[in-house]
Amino acid sequence: MSKSLRSRFTRLTILALLGPAGCGQADAPVGSASLRSVSGRVTSGGRPAAGVEVRLHPLNRANDPSAPKPVGVTDKEGRYTLRTGDAEGTPDGPYQVSLTWPSGRGNSDRFGGAFEDPQGSGLTAEIDAGTSEIPDFEIGTGPARKSR
Repeated sequence: MSKSLRSRFTRLTILALLGPAGCGQADAPVGSASLRSVSGRVTSGGRPAAGVEVRLHPLNRANDPSAPKPVGVTDKEGRYTLRTGDAEGTPDGPYQVSLTWPSGRGNSDRFGGAFEDPQGSGLTAEIDAGTSEIPDFEIGTGPARKSR
């Protein structure tokens, strides 16, 4: 085999081996394969609560500001689906939950800030292989509770 033919063959072999490495989804978030599709519902006084922001705060990374915090916003039926960054889903783990319900007037929260602090909200969620629905959060008079 001549030197130029061998050089071409070597370059083609390298391209064939390395070429597919650049063909993945460039915009897929890191770790999106480990996200679980999770949804739930928020009600207030037994009625769907539309426009509530539901945010999960990982217990195992509570002091890490870079920790992903899945978030969802309720629709007119009070239902939400959690997203982490641009991807639908939630990493496994234990979470504290915060809820905010903008009133539409300035920075006012219809819950009066009672569930804004995840450590003081009293709301928790555990995401694992068996989780696709978080039990409903019923907000009535008094502290919020998870319905079963």
